[in-house]
Amino acid sequence: MSDFNKLQKLVRSFDPSTGFHQPWEDKVVDELYMHRYSDIGPLALEILEAFGKHDSHWHVGGTGPTTRKELMDWSGKSFMELFTRTILPEKLLEMKKNNNGEDFVHSAECWVEGFGPVEEMYSDRLKKEAPECKADMESMGCKLDGYSYVNCRLLLSYYHWIHCPVNGVLKRIVPFPKEYNFFGDNSLWLVEYETKTNPVYLLIVGELNIQDFVFHCKEGQQMEPMDAIGHFGWGSQIMVFFKVPEGFELALERNVEHYFVGDKLIRKGLS
Repeated sequence: MSDFNKLQKLVRSFDPSTGFHQPWEDKVVDELYMHRYSDIGPLALEILEAFGKHDSHWHVGGTGPTTRKELMDWSGKSFMELFTRTILPEKLLEMKKNNNGEDFVHSAECWVEGFGPVEEMYSDRLKKEAPECKADMESMGCKLDGYSYVNCRLLLSYYHWIHCPVNGVLKRIVPFPKEYNFFGDNSLWLVEYETKTNPVYLLIVGELNIQDFVFHCKEGQQMEPMDAIGHFGWGSQIMVFFKVPEGFELALERNVEHYFVGDKLIRKGLS
């Protein structure tokens, strides 16, 4: 069996919940994906479809594979590079121009697991109740009274870069103390933006012991909506905390779960 045919068989039989089982499959992954970083561009979308089918099991009526495929470059991607694919620079510039001055935008392509008042924050992976989580964040200098939250899950087939949600200065990037035990042993970072009104906070969750987050920004940097913060190498999670301005409301719907970078987080209120 040729390497290409083995790769096709591997993609079609791969179950993200259980991994690889056959010795020859392990060998293919080791030799072709990890060491030689072979060009699997022709298989990129097939891999994405396979992971997308798995992602759709996370919620009823799942959306499956990522949307906005036209924004990205799929050519010449190795297995691992597939998960750190970027929006083409010219496409990102176009998205920024079309933003029309909107502040408070989605930081990631995500499945929204929960949103609402910070006192009601929810994730099925949180190890504590909302009031205790709020108190721990406040002990780290976060001001959360009157704040809202959005819990964003990045499924395997989704775009893995995180972007700035607001106009502001990146005030600090700090590791979250593990003793607070928000998400168990997962790595956790607190990112704070200073804006003209109220601070905006992001919790960036590196899931699993092998997960990490690569920052492409630094403290003190002036940033705009959709500027790149950094990327995961695998599906993960972020939580965004902000105060909704007077006269506005969250632009989220209970029956809509899948959002993309740059989608509105707030809109003018109906009243």
